[in-house]
Amino acid sequence: MNDSQVFDDLAYLRKVVEDSRRVVVDNGVGLLTWGILVVIGMILTYASVHLGLDLPSTLVWSVVIGAGWLLSIWLGWINMKRSRTRTFIQKVLWSIWVGLGITMTIIGFVGPLTGTIAGRACIPIISLVLGAGFFATATIHQEKLLTAAAAGWWIGGIATMVLPGDFSFLLFAGMMTFFQIAPGVYLYKKWKKEIKSER
Repeated sequence: MNDSQVFDDLAYLRKVVEDSRRVVVDNGVGLLTWGILVVIGMILTYASVHLGLDLPSTLVWSVVIGAGWLLSIWLGWINMKRSRTRTFIQKVLWSIWVGLGITMTIIGFVGPLTGTIAGRACIPIISLVLGAGFFATATIHQEKLLTAAAAGWWIGGIATMVLPGDFSFLLFAGMMTFFQIAPGVYLYKKWKKEIKSER
């Protein structure tokens, strides 16, 4: 393969990526869904410890994460029905977030159950994983807000490593509100605007 052919192939690949990026407008519903569910889970976990609700954390998080996955599958099915073709970038985004979702589910459930990850360590680890996911998504979408959210997750991950254990539940709920739900609202509004402009 000569240099000219390599440059042609790279130019073609860049065009495919750019064309895919132009048609990708994330509606933010996935971010909103998971964000709201996790905030509910964190508040219930904190209330269980400090208000004596005596809710089994395994049950709470089984319901929260189970509901999240079921809603994600349902939303994915609806999106597939609406759009029969998926761009390369959409497939990349899907694979990033499904992969990270499976990773976080394993960290949150299997780690503490087997004793290989302390329960208190799950929040900082998951925060760092979310930072990586938002950074990759920000690069694809070229959205500064998502880059800021990624930085927030990384800084928050460090903060939850050093702050007292129970407070990290509320801190994580706050991080989820500002670094996931807020970007989800922004993307949803942007998506609605794009839909209106196409009509």
